[in-house]
Parts: sequence; C-alpha cells; structure tokens
Amino acid sequence: MLGVILIGLALLYSFLTFALEQWSIKQVEMDNLSSSKKQLERDKALYDDWKKEFGSNTFLADFIKNHHFGTTWNYEQSQRLDDFCNKWSTPEHRFLHDDLSSLIDEILAELKHLNLHLGATSGPLKANVNLQCIFDPSMHDEWNMPDHTKDAIDIANSISLAIAEKREKFVEEAEMVFSKI
Repeated sequence: MLGVILIGLALLYSFLTFALEQWSIKQVEMDNLSSSKKQLERDKALYDDWKKEFGSNTFLADFIKNHHFGTTWNYEQSQRLDDFCNKWSTPEHRFLHDDLSSLIDEILAELKHLNLHLGATSGPLKANVNLQCIFDPSMHDEWNMPDHTKDAIDIANSISLAIAEKREKFVEEAEMVFSKI
C-alpha cells in the first residue's frame, strides 16, 4: 500500500512539474510576443517620423531623386541633407527590426557618402553665396568643363540614384512589415 502511495505522489509531482514547465514556456512566448509587438510599435513611430522627412513627396526625397548635380542647388538643401544624416545616425533613431535596420544603414551610408562628396567637391558660388554647385557656372559651362568636374557630377548623380532605389526598397519593406501590426 505504501508503495502505491509513493508511486501516486511521484506521478502527481511529475504532472505538476510538467504543467509548471509548460506554463513557464507559454509565459516566455507571450512575453516575447509582447516585446516584439512593442518593438514594432516603436519602429512604426520611427518610420512615421522618417516619412515626414524622407517619405514620398518630401523635399529631401525630391532633392535626392530629381536633382541633377551639374546644376546649382541652395546651400540650405545641403544643410538639410547633413542634418538628416546626423539625426538618423543617432542610437535613438535606430530601427529594431533587423531587415529595416540593415536597409536604413545602407541608405544612411549612401547619404553620408553623397554628403561627403558634395561637401568635398562643391562650394559657394562667387555669384551667389547661398548656392552650391560642383562647378562654378561663371567659370565653366558644359562645353569646357574639366574631366574631374564631369566625374564628380557623374558620381554625385549615381550616388543619388542608388539612394533613391534603396529608399524605395526600404519603403516597400517597411510598409510590408507594418501592415502586420
């Protein structure tokens, strides 16, 4: 009789242990889901902020996608590009979603490359100090432009095209990720 009671207690203990383990696993899964949802909500808020500055029909998206860097642009446009790079390089503006984070890192790397290239190859024009250009139109026109100037313009235009393509890819991925919220 005592053996039957011990076996029954052992089975009861095993059942309770199993039930507690399963409950613990469920709690961890629920915590992970909750944490994942909070991360997505945080990333969604970041994405909404990002769209205000670099979404479709914004100044920066238009400047990157449509500006030909063989023509002049306002110094303010370069400053806004620099401000955007500085803001979105900070830790509090990092996306937590892995795919979005890697895509935004690629965009930021290209934006910084363009920003550095423009800063190194352009400067204030003599005619109007509020304008920038890779070449000074008062000294050159497209017929007598030096090769290194043509190359600098081509590089700036190709970088901006790459940024525009990566921006589109990022927007598509972000819209797909946030449609699940």
